[in-house]
Amino acid sequence: MIWLTVSAGIAAGDLLIRRLVRSRLSEGENRPLPGGKAVLTKSFNKGAAMGLLADRPQLLRNFSLASLGLMGISLIRARAGRRKLAAAGSAMVIGGGAGNLMERMKEGRVTDYIRFPSLPGRLGKLVFNISDFAIFAGMILTLIGGGKHGDDR
Repeated sequence: MIWLTVSAGIAAGDLLIRRLVRSRLSEGENRPLPGGKAVLTKSFNKGAAMGLLADRPQLLRNFSLASLGLMGISLIRARAGRRKLAAAGSAMVIGGGAGNLMERMKEGRVTDYIRFPSLPGRLGKLVFNISDFAIFAGMILTLIGGGKHGDDR
């Protein structure tokens, strides 16, 4: 049950932040965050990471739904095998993926809002959202914790 709460919290929290960003920032406006390493900027993405499949919205939705289903299976298997890191990672991927998918289905695009301009090259121009970070971190945890032995990893 805790992992479903994690998933729902990530999705709901990010959707709330996106709503605030859409209502309070102009597209392309930059607002530095404390520490100066990141800025808030409103950007829209019709595709997946870096605009992938932007011209194929139905394929992207189907891929997203299939991925969420596979991560649901991963979560069930991780819980059964007592692989806590894998379960946490799967829950994070599900929450992030669900948040992005819900907005994509409602709006036809996803709102991104965090940019790290000090990163080198093209990385400094990419804009992310919390769901993106949850998916990335969750995949790492799922891979690290996905061993065959049911230990406390």
